[in-house]
Amino acid sequence: MKRTVRPLVFGDWQHIVEQWHSSVPPLVPDDLAFYLVRNPNTSLVCIENTQLCGVVLAGHDGWRGYIRWLALTGSNAKDQQAIAVELFTALWRHLGQDGIAVCQVDGFTLPFGLDWPAMGWRTIPNTTDQTILQYNLAQQTVAPKGLSGCLSCPIADRGPRITSLAEDN
Repeated sequence: MKRTVRPLVFGDWQHIVEQWHSSVPPLVPDDLAFYLVRNPNTSLVCIENTQLCGVVLAGHDGWRGYIRWLALTGSNAKDQQAIAVELFTALWRHLGQDGIAVCQVDGFTLPFGLDWPAMGWRTIPNTTDQTILQYNLAQQTVAPKGLSGCLSCPIADRGPRITSLAEDN
């Protein structure tokens, strides 16, 4: 079973809608086109034997990566986990090349059955009722189980971080 991960292109969307029609985010074509132009390498598809087996719609705001939507096929949780690992490995590489060190996903986007902590994700505190998971590429000293080699590109030094919007008087 050889899988290939490549950037999602506009022409893939119809196949994605057909396969995951019940969970596809409601995007109008112009919005999707804009999103893919703005984030050309972070939305990805995984293909196995010419069949679509996974898709991640992701991007960044110049500082933090966001996974907007993730869909996976697979006959069991182990297969889905393996597909997710391949998509995330490619996503980390592209985010790292863009100088992005942190990626988040919210609870509404999470597929059931994945072992997120085993892939290096951690729950972060928030003020909403939803779960927010975060993956910090800069703090990963050892690739999480199943993600060997995903951190091969350096994270650019982005300079001082703003930790609070409130100024000390």
